[in-house]
Amino acid sequence: MIHLGLFPLTDRQRLNGVARRHGLAMQFTGLGSMLAVHMTDGPIRSAEDAERGNGALRDLFYFDLVAGGIWFAKRGMSALSIALDDADGDKLVDAVEEFAQTRAPLFQSIGAGEPRAPHGNGRTATPAGPKSGVTARILRGICQSRYSRCP
Repeated sequence: MIHLGLFPLTDRQRLNGVARRHGLAMQFTGLGSMLAVHMTDGPIRSAEDAERGNGALRDLFYFDLVAGGIWFAKRGMSALSIALDDADGDKLVDAVEEFAQTRAPLFQSIGAGEPRAPHGNGRTATPAGPKSGVTARILRGICQSRYSRCP
């Protein structure tokens, strides 16, 4: 089924469900054909809230998606096309699942927030973001081990 450029709410909920299941400080927002990923579990109500997330993890998410044949802007945004169908939505959900499974340790080790219990347990995650350049060095090393060109 073609979605006429609209990313169904149910698919966005599926993506957020993957992040919750793995306890990651990661969420998807958007409206209509626009989709954005944020490496934070805090509420997104403004541009400042969106910038609060961990940019290095968002960059790694981008590289992992591109390596899997999915185009997502490096800034964490995608505008979906009317040519996409249910299989494309499933492919994105599967790619997010793989990212969550393989990259979960990075969310803990580089300060992207504590993992959350699957349905929340009242804990507040630590602020996201790099710490003294360690994040950039770790992610650059990972990137260089998997890809021929890295930032």
